[in-house]
Parts: sequence; structure tokens; C-alpha cells
Amino acid sequence: ISQDINKPVIEDMTVRKPVKPTESIEIKADVQDDQVVKTVKLRYRTNRKDDFKEILLQKDHNDRLFHHIIYSPELIG
Repeated sequence: ISQDINKPVIEDMTVRKPVKPTESIEIKADVQDDQVVKTVKLRYRTNRKDDFKEILLQKDHNDRLFHHIIYSPELIG
């Protein structure tokens, strides 16, 4: 197995707009690497006082982007 020395290139494709309390947020990212990208881990928090949460983004084979939805109940606490 060859050593992976190059960092992946990550482009945040998430639509940035104000979110209403009843809306969810779909996180999207385009991740490219000189080797195969199998997993994309995201650390996020919905409140600056909270600890970070870790999730694995799922690859959509139609648009080849990695996706995750943060649902509205989590956003409003």
C-alpha cells in the first residue's frame, strides 16, 4: 500500500442562506484526491457552547458529491 502524502481538495457546496426553524440544512461537499476517497468525516456543532458532533457523509453516485442532512429539530435544540 502506498503512502497518501497529498491532502484532498475539499469544496463546500452547501447552499448558504438563512435557515428558518422548520428547515433542515443539507451539507454537500466535493472531495477530490489523487487516491480514492472512501470516507468523509465532518465535525460540526449547532451551538458554540456544545461539543462537536462527528458524522460520516454519504457519497451520492449520481452527482458524486458527499451529503448529509442536519434536520431542523437538531438545529433548534
